[in-house]
Amino acid sequence: MVHNTEIEAYQIVKEKKKYVELAMSEDIREQVNKMNKSKDMYKVLSESIAPEIYGMEDVKKALLLLMVGGAT
Repeated sequence: MVHNTEIEAYQIVKEKKKYVELAMSEDIREQVNKMNKSKDMYKVLSESIAPEIYGMEDVKKALLLLMVGGAT
């Protein structure tokens, strides 16, 4: 019942980047500025998580905080 696993890779791409390596394009910067002007950005962002699921606002807000908070 012992299995040997082999993985053959043709291309390896580094997905994780450091904060210094991340750069915002002008389009993203404009969208962030628009959202900063709105009074309830927290509500708008939490509602954009799984919009097809009605309700569960508390769960969506918790997921939002998990995604944007903390360290890498």
